[in-house]
Amino acid sequence: MQSLGQDRAKPIGDDRFAVAAANLWSALADDKADIAVGTSWSGGALAMAPVAEEYKKIAQLLVRKLESY
Repeated sequence: MQSLGQDRAKPIGDDRFAVAAANLWSALADDKADIAVGTSWSGGALAMAPVAEEYKKIAQLLVRKLESY
């Protein structure tokens, strides 16, 4: 098992969507990952889902609910 962690890319602004998709693409294509687990924001999940579908891989893209106070 390998973790990409948060040091693989430093997203800025709207580029974070492209970075999320590119990181998953790299993990699936280059690193030959079998599954993807992660992300805590809906934008990342939406960007990553088509990549997982393209590679026909399981993606557990969790999105946490923010609590309002």
